[in-house]
Amino acid sequence: MTFRASPEFARIVYREVKAPTLRDVLKDEYWPDDLRTYRDRLGRGAGVPLWLVIADERIVQQSFGESQWRNSVLPKIRSLIR
Repeated sequence: MTFRASPEFARIVYREVKAPTLRDVLKDEYWPDDLRTYRDRLGRGAGVPLWLVIADERIVQQSFGESQWRNSVLPKIRSLIR
């Protein structure tokens, strides 16, 4: 089962920021206004795909790379919604 079809997915707000090129990924036009504050906190070492888990209006998990979804991000989400 994919995460989007899981019971956990129904309990969170999931947002994606997509840009046409890697050079454009941090440009304002691709980030919704309410997410730009979090984007502005990213360091230069942030890569893609970038995962931010936000709880109570603060970043509680920040990871990048496909492997981090399963290794870090998904476990964090599951721990928060228990």
